Amino acid sequence: MEKDVKNWVTILGKMARIENALTELYRRAGVACASGADFWGNMAGEEANHAAVIGAMANLVIKRKGAGFSSNRVFTVAALDTFQKIVEGNLSSLKDGKLNGKKVYYAAKDLESALMETRYWQLLKTEDQGYMDLMRLVEDETMAHRARLEERIRSLQPGE
Repeated sequence: MEKDVKNWVTILGKMARIENALTELYRRAGVACASGADFWGNMAGEEANHAAVIGAMANLVIKRKGAGFSSNRVFTVAALDTFQKIVEGNLSSLKDGKLNGKKVYYAAKDLESALMETRYWQLLKTEDQGYMDLMRLVEDETMAHRARLEERIRSLQPGE
């Protein structure tokens, strides 16, 4: 069990770092896309909250020493590292001006879609209501992010 807890906490930590990287990407998108500053600011704030929520999820696992938790989905550290590099690559492209205008919105939509497909928040099975509430918050907001991005893409004017 101790080995499982360590692995789960490591994976949750990597997930939190991905959320922090998304926070930075969206914060910078707000600077790069002045017309969408409020939109990106809201997205960045929610991603920062996701990182904090995932930290709280990890703390619950640690506090309970893994009791009441079991693996639900297999995640490899390498896969999470790859996703982190993709986010960082988008951030670099944004900084270099290669990712701009509508491309930023499409890139963000693709990232949010990838998060939904991996369903990383379903790493663990548990009956712990506190953990499940935190997990649902991240899941619901990630789905809402993709929907907001799709709506925003449809509403963009030429040149935005």
